[in-house]
Amino acid sequence: MISHVFFNKSDTIIHAYDVFFSFTEMIFCVDDDSAIRDIEVYTLQQTGFKAKGLSCADELFSELKNIIPDLIILDIMMTGKDGIQILKELKSNPKYENIPVIMATA
Repeated sequence: MISHVFFNKSDTIIHAYDVFFSFTEMIFCVDDDSAIRDIEVYTLQQTGFKAKGLSCADELFSELKNIIPDLIILDIMMTGKDGIQILKELKSNPKYENIPVIMATA
């Protein structure tokens, strides 16, 4: 049984399973703690996802020039720009505003 239901902009019901498992191209894991970032990337890759670890906002926005990921897992508490600041920047840019983001913290 799926416990989470989301609505897209056209108010269509999308189940969490469909949302998560339709993303198979690339997931970015943004975390300044290399141990946590490496575990996230390793776990995603071992379950069949393509994943890339990035350590800060500068790396994320540099990589976004090359590829738009299907999902970003974003740490909230980071040095430099924190996850909230990065999220605001992503959502204020029409090129990135539709990228799903999961906020995470240790």
